[in-house]
Amino acid sequence: MARTDADVVAVRGGGDLATGVVQKLHRAGFRVVVLETAAPTAIRRTVALCEAVYEGEARVEDLTACLVPGIEACGEVWARGGIPLLVDPDLACLPRLAPAGLIDAVLAKRNLGLRADMADIVIALGPGFAAPADAHAVVETMRGHDLGRVVFSGGAHPDTEPSDTAAKPSATWSGRGSALRPWAGRMSPRRSRGCCGDSSASAWASRKE
Repeated sequence: MARTDADVVAVRGGGDLATGVVQKLHRAGFRVVVLETAAPTAIRRTVALCEAVYEGEARVEDLTACLVPGIEACGEVWARGGIPLLVDPDLACLPRLAPAGLIDAVLAKRNLGLRADMADIVIALGPGFAAPADAHAVVETMRGHDLGRVVFSGGAHPDTEPSDTAAKPSATWSGRGSALRPWAGRMSPRRSRGCCGDSSASAWASRKE
């Protein structure tokens, strides 16, 4: 693959974490192109550039991503200071795009075909990759003391949250200093206020069934 565009970086994925990567690269002066699937999903949609696949354009702070039909349209978007987003889940455009860097930020927790020879610099985020075989470097994404650590030999911490955990009725979600557990019951108002009733103070009671 010819290496001609030293300031072009391709980011695979346009989710919330990938959008943070794009912002850093964009602010550093790189010309960034986002490569997405035809039907991307994101939990935090308002801070994910992948929304451009559905809306044609997505804005997150100082970033504006524009859906383009091919790499020929990237130059026009870059000239306007935007981020071109191309539907290309298989990275078929890489030979013609010839980016200096490729970052896999899909966070699929497995390798979806990434190879270290796809660009001069290949970086992968999260588990499922091994450096230097799959990428030149792997970035740790698990919360904790190693978050953001760059691994040049080996991989990130393995996934510790199976995808079916959320589907289990007895699952417990634990946050920092808090826990949320399933609890049978219902909320019923004692009084209402404002546009929904009188202006008296409102109180809510929890009652187990």
